[in-house]
Order: sequence, then C-alpha cells, then structure tokens
Amino acid sequence: MHYRPIMRRTLLLLAAVLVAAFGTSLVYLYVRGADARALGGQEPRPVLVATQTLRAGSAADTLDATPRELPTIAVVDGAISDLTEVAGKVLTVQVVKGEQLTTAMFSARASKVDAGQAAVSVEIGDVNRVPALLTAGDTVDVYAKRETKLRSVLSGVVVYQVGGEDSGGKALSPSIVTFVLDAAEAVDLAAAQASGDELVLIIVSASRA
Repeated sequence: MHYRPIMRRTLLLLAAVLVAAFGTSLVYLYVRGADARALGGQEPRPVLVATQTLRAGSAADTLDATPRELPTIAVVDGAISDLTEVAGKVLTVQVVKGEQLTTAMFSARASKVDAGQAAVSVEIGDVNRVPALLTAGDTVDVYAKRETKLRSVLSGVVVYQVGGEDSGGKALSPSIVTFVLDAAEAVDLAAAQASGDELVLIIVSASRA
C-alpha cells in the first residue's frame, strides 16, 4: 500500500513548513529587537548648551545658554535643561560655544558679603598649580612665602570666586582669587599681599570631586 510513503512525505513537508515559519519568526523578532535597540538612544531630550564661550566664575543666572534637543545617547552625564537647576551657583570652568552645561561645572558660591565682612581679591603665585584646581566653595589655608620660608596668614577660609570679571566686565586672570572675610581676616590678608610676599594656597577641602 502506498499511503504510508505519502503520509511520510506529507509529515516531512509539514515539518519543513513549521521549521521555516519558526525561523522566519526568529528573524522577525531579532530585526524588531535590533530596531528597538537602535531607536532606544534616539529619544530627544532637552539640554542647555552655551550660546557663546562662558567664563569661569560667572553666576549661573547670568549665563548665555540656549535649550536644545539632542538624542538621549548624545546627552552627557549630569546635563541640565534649565538654569534653575543650578540657581545660586557659579560656573567653575570655562565652557566653549555649543558645549552642554552639566551640574559638575557649577559650585555653590561661598557666601554673600554681609555686614562686617569684606570681599578681598589677591593674586596667588604659581598659577599653573593650585589656582588652576580651585573652584568657588573650596576651603583653603593661606600662607605667605618669602624665599624658602612660609608663614600662616589664614586658616580654613572659603574661596568666593576664582578669576571672574572686574566691574568693567574684563576677564580676570585665574590667579586672582577672591575671599569673603571678616574685618580682621581681611586686614591680615591685605597686609600679607602688601608685604610683597608670594601668597600660597593649600586646599583643605574641595567643594566638588
């Protein structure tokens, strides 16, 4: 009888069809997953970018920045979408035009100048060392250096601003560091600078990693 070979061929054909269908389903699922992975990082996300070069020491609420939508995959860690996220803080690094603004670029301003206090700006020696690492909010010890000898001037004072701008809007050198001090401390620091000794800073506590 010939029905057995016919049935065998039918079963083999059916099995082949099922295997082909299964394989097609696997290919479809793989392609669909690949598309999802490809699109996963393309979701637009709003960020703030610098409209022009921004100087270190500038207050957050004065920065010239504009919102821009970028694919999620292109957004850097800590990127902000609104300046209110860093309200009351100052920029601690220079930012070039088109660069994304991040929370790590800002630090809390040390304090406001209250009654009985004075803001004192001094020039720190060896700009390529400590001053290059300073940010507003850092706590430092101040020493006066003459030849090979150091003498302590102030201990545990907080940096108010590094560099920044003068009253005319001109950029200050990063070697210019401003402190907000009480009257006695301000006199001691001003006297140390007037003596002609080189002022040296030692960072005791950094405001950010």
